[in-house]
Amino acid sequence: MNDIYSRIKSKREELGYSQEELATKLGYKNRSSVHKIEMGVNDIPQSKIEAFAKALKTTPAYLMGWDEEIENDKITYISKDKKDCIEAIEELSADDLRIVMDMINRLKK
Repeated sequence: MNDIYSRIKSKREELGYSQEELATKLGYKNRSSVHKIEMGVNDIPQSKIEAFAKALKTTPAYLMGWDEEIENDKITYISKDKKDCIEAIEELSADDLRIVMDMINRLKK
């Protein structure tokens, strides 16, 4: 199965969406179109990649496999939101970073 199709299915399942729900978000009449795309039967028009990314709360780069980072021989995909957070954190002072980490630890509980 092509990576883009498996990423779409994986993100859909991660978000807890049914094929029907995703189809509705994308303006398809029924789940059949999403099912065929996930199976690699139908290609995704380039114009729809951004819509899929938005519906799946990710980026077109992630869906296309362009947004990846290799760490310890493991490929992890980083969303634009996470990248933005990392970039913002890199600009913080040490004191501000401790405050942010404290808030993150509270949210995780």
